[in-house]
Amino acid sequence: MNTYCKLTTTLMSALFMVCSLSGYLIGQTSPADGISTSGESNTFKTISPSNTWTDMTYDPMMGGNVHSRRYRFSEDSVEVGDNWYFQLQISQSKEGDEWSDLDLYREENGVIYVNSHEVEYVVMDFNVEVGETFSIEPPPGGSIVDFLVVSVDSIELLDGSLRNRVGLGCYEFEEVSYYWVEGIGSLNQTLGLYHCFFDLADDPILCFYQNGEMIYSDEDNGECWITSVTDIHKHGINIYPNPASDFLTIEFDDPPAQDIEFLVYEYTGKKISNFQFSGFQSQYQLQISELSPGFYYLSWEEDGRPYVYHFVVAD
Repeated sequence: MNTYCKLTTTLMSALFMVCSLSGYLIGQTSPADGISTSGESNTFKTISPSNTWTDMTYDPMMGGNVHSRRYRFSEDSVEVGDNWYFQLQISQSKEGDEWSDLDLYREENGVIYVNSHEVEYVVMDFNVEVGETFSIEPPPGGSIVDFLVVSVDSIELLDGSLRNRVGLGCYEFEEVSYYWVEGIGSLNQTLGLYHCFFDLADDPILCFYQNGEMIYSDEDNGECWITSVTDIHKHGINIYPNPASDFLTIEFDDPPAQDIEFLVYEYTGKKISNFQFSGFQSQYQLQISELSPGFYYLSWEEDGRPYVYHFVVAD
């Protein structure tokens, strides 16, 4: 009897260890749901310092690629209120230097939250089902955007793992505008930078890495870093710096022959600033020091042609 009990106990312990290890490997369990000061995360966590990726900014108004950007999360989580967040960081460098801080993100039970302008809201919920409506409710003053859950399926990554994939349709259209993949985020925009308001093209993820291993690449582009001259330059326009912190400078080879107004939008679609200038100037400077760190759009018209430019405000 003692031998039988010992054998039963041993088998149960071994089974528990196997189940625990299996759960960890497939990303179902992890300490504190993957949020900790040590940066621990499970395999399927989107918000994790183990994840890095590159994307490609694209502006259909100018008809050409801008350039690639590199993203990562801070190594340590940050406590705000009762929650722990990781800081999203961006670099314009292929080598991955000169990082700038963006918004704070956390993830819990398949729901991704962003803390922007000291207000937290949901950017994605992987628990949705086909036919449901998913709404993005940004901070007060932003534009609420409703999405229809068009599809819920899975995608196999380069490491052989299967991840849940959710297809969302802008404004409840039954056509996928954005794909979200569990453990990666949006394949079309970086962590909820929805462009439905602007009707702009995507900024697709080019390559996604987990612990330094590439587990996803965009088949349509075939490379992880793209460096090209934006079409703005072809029109004799130069905008710098990007990221910016105090001023954004716009230079024209051919000064506008009319008064010009520059508009600044948050990525949620909320207009937050406008700058009016007289024409016939070769350089304009916009003071942006009061803007919070994050993604913005600069837009203006010249001779009836619309221009839109992505820029980042850093700390």
